[in-house]
Amino acid sequence: TAPACARTREAHDFAMAEPTVGVCWTRNMVTFALDKPGFGLVPHEWGELHTSVATLLLSGEVGVGSCVFTEAPRHVVDRAMRLWTAKRPGLQAAHSAPHYGVEGVPSGSLFDFVLPTSDARSLLAGAAEAIGEGGQVSAMLTKLESANFRNKSSLATKLLSRTGRLANLAAAPFNVTLFLDDDTFFCPPPSPTPPPAPPPSKPRASEAATPPASSLPPAAAARCSHGVRSAASAPTRPSSSAA
Repeated sequence: TAPACARTREAHDFAMAEPTVGVCWTRNMVTFALDKPGFGLVPHEWGELHTSVATLLLSGEVGVGSCVFTEAPRHVVDRAMRLWTAKRPGLQAAHSAPHYGVEGVPSGSLFDFVLPTSDARSLLAGAAEAIGEGGQVSAMLTKLESANFRNKSSLATKLLSRTGRLANLAAAPFNVTLFLDDDTFFCPPPSPTPPPAPPPSKPRASEAATPPASSLPPAAAARCSHGVRSAASAPTRPSSSAA
């Protein structure tokens, strides 16, 4: 069998000699500015994505790749992930997870691929133009801008975001791809099953009469231990009745 083709961030021909499996997310409509300190990132836009990809990489799944579709370039995405790792040190090990068959991934990056997200506005405009309704898209989006969605964003933003997500399904870099929402996280790998405990030995008759000190109430256990030590070290005295 021919070896799997090397893949790069810019590649769009992902034909592989062997099937590849990966998980993809879309984090579109994000805020960033390359000319601002810290790239002008809005941290809450990246928090759920960070948890999702980091827990994937720590879940013990071998050979599963990762990708994100977004407007931000890789170095901005990596900066956003590092910001959240600083707040969640328990996920630090995810930055050392291996990348499978992918070349050119910067050290410590959580994603095998950072790909440009679909231009939803152009897609909608093109579809409307094809049926002779080109002017309707702008009018619709303008109207939806005034309608809020859960007081967080406008319906126009939500429509463009969801349209972009759907279009990204056709651009998956893997042969088999699971697309996830940001708020999905992975459980840690199961702990190794300890070997079964040996069966308890049957106590001798002399041991059966008195329960072990650890099974007694604390005060009783202290008295029992003290009595055993005293009996082993003190000389025997005759009782008053024997005098």
